[in-house]
Amino acid sequence: MLARQPRSTIRRTTLAACVLTVALGATVPVALAASEAETLVGGWLDQIRASGAKVETGAMVYTAGDDRLEIKDLKIIPPGKDGKPDGAIRVPSAVFVGLSAGPNGGLAAKALAIGGVEGGSDDKTVTFSLAAIEGRDIVLPGFADYRYDEKQPFRSMSDLFRRLATTRIGGFTIGRFAAHVVIDDGPLDITYDGVAVADLAEGRLARLSSGAASISGPSKDGPVDVRIGTIELTGYDFGAYARIFDDTAYVGGKGDGIWRTVQGSVAMNGISINAGPVKVALARIAGADVRMRQFDRAPGAVLDKLVHDPKAVPEAESARFSLDMMRSISIGSYALEGFTIAAPDLDSGAIGRVLVSQVSSEGIGEISIDGLAFQAKGGAFQLGRFAIAKVGFPDYADVLRALEASKSPGVEIDPMSLVPTIGHFGIDGLVVDVPDKGRLQLGAFAIDLGRFIKAMPTVATVALRHLIIPAGFADTAEERQLFKRLGYERLDMSGDIAMAWDEKSQDLKIETVAASVADAGVVTAQASFGGIPRVVFERPDQAQVALATATVKSFSVTATNGSLIDRMLRMVAEDKGKSLEAYRAELIGRLVQQLEVLPDVAQRRRFQEAVTTFLKVPKAIRVTAKIAAPVPATQLVGIGVTAPQQIPGLLKLDAEAER
Repeated sequence: MLARQPRSTIRRTTLAACVLTVALGATVPVALAASEAETLVGGWLDQIRASGAKVETGAMVYTAGDDRLEIKDLKIIPPGKDGKPDGAIRVPSAVFVGLSAGPNGGLAAKALAIGGVEGGSDDKTVTFSLAAIEGRDIVLPGFADYRYDEKQPFRSMSDLFRRLATTRIGGFTIGRFAAHVVIDDGPLDITYDGVAVADLAEGRLARLSSGAASISGPSKDGPVDVRIGTIELTGYDFGAYARIFDDTAYVGGKGDGIWRTVQGSVAMNGISINAGPVKVALARIAGADVRMRQFDRAPGAVLDKLVHDPKAVPEAESARFSLDMMRSISIGSYALEGFTIAAPDLDSGAIGRVLVSQVSSEGIGEISIDGLAFQAKGGAFQLGRFAIAKVGFPDYADVLRALEASKSPGVEIDPMSLVPTIGHFGIDGLVVDVPDKGRLQLGAFAIDLGRFIKAMPTVATVALRHLIIPAGFADTAEERQLFKRLGYERLDMSGDIAMAWDEKSQDLKIETVAASVADAGVVTAQASFGGIPRVVFERPDQAQVALATATVKSFSVTATNGSLIDRMLRMVAEDKGKSLEAYRAELIGRLVQQLEVLPDVAQRRRFQEAVTTFLKVPKAIRVTAKIAAPVPATQLVGIGVTAPQQIPGLLKLDAEAER
């Protein structure tokens, strides 16, 4: 919603920060004489003048008994583009108590009181005001040797920020802050009430809080109004930020690699957003444990170019800097809680919590959504929990290699080295109500992947619990009729898969494959394959060639009947106009005849006996490969094409039915 502001606005903002920022507590043991106090303040204001600003003051009134100095009618005009004045900051009255000299030409005071501050640009596109400013135990930094360099805008601001980071404050409050900014779509108004700062020392801010805040302005879809009940920030380290972005803190131009906490926590409570007919409410937005480290190389030169003229920065250099910045920040957690929304086409919408945790250039610990529920005329949707976890990002060296290769036509890039990995995906408590179809439900679904080779996992488990599909979700009338004839009002499905590849043995073991439908049956299988080389996972595009060495080492499958076989036999018998027993006998005879193609007599008889037993009293049937030595997969494929009836003999398959 905010338009990009010109650099002159940035300069006004930073200079205003010089004037209005106050710093940590210094005590003054001896009261100053009037001339000394005026000289101190005058010298400090001269430093601001030397930075390019114009400074005007009215009378200075010193009260010796109270050690109190009042500056009246203070006016600061910041330099605009090409050094020309642009706008003004006005302070009708600023009172210092217990004034003394601070470091580097700065000021220190036991107390500060400013009734109000007003400022803005000459064209009125930016105006602001502050009311009821009070501070105690403060030290304001000096700016004796500070100069803003038009050719080095970022490094100039970084130098200013480094000086401001030495500010010290015991306590500081602003009764109200208000700003009016004209953007492309119209005016934007911002207010904060009851801003308070506590214990800023050595660049570390213990706590910053605000009461009610508001932002209102235009958008393409109409006016937007944002309200915030309270804001609190703790453990904010200006000094750490300054060390990260200040080139002079880089030894030999290289970063030290040390992680520093720059923000302990931040929270906004009681948020509402009204955008025309859409109304959104948030109970809380909170973040914690933001850490940064210095970049690989001092960032000033690149950032100067990006601030001064972004188009002048080569694309590769900009991309590399963006990667470097990503590698230099990590976030402990960021959460959104108690989200609700109302809109014309939505009866209700709510999300209990959205959480993103452990974010860094290496990956993301977790992205999760809890307690999601939406209801509209077209149905309802509920989700107990959705989670993606253990996300891994590509290695920095691989990304840089790809970045360099992109500048050289003909150089190949391995795409698998640039694909992120996901260790966990899960859904719990899904409910979808669809008019005229019914309620689709999912108890739980989870995929867990591990031991990655580039983007390919070599360990995987999949679990499905209670996917319930009503008959109403069947696509055609024939399918719905089939549900009815089999006596099922819904399908309740569950399943599991567990598999792992061992690099040393080159074995791929499918430990479990299970699929079940409640009151229908269960199918389970296990298998083991050998000769699976690493290249299958490392270069999937070459897997077909690599699998030439694959073998089948073991295999078994078991089908356990619930009631599906009985229901199907009855239904088909009815369609054929036969009794159940007559059709059962017919089916057994037909299958026994088909098994005559098996060349091994003993094996054939075992299969015929197992099929007969299973169809007479459907309980369970198991087929197992009793392989003495691994069977090459290529041999199986060849026989499958030329003589498929020989496969059971090659795999030494055996069949057994539960009686």
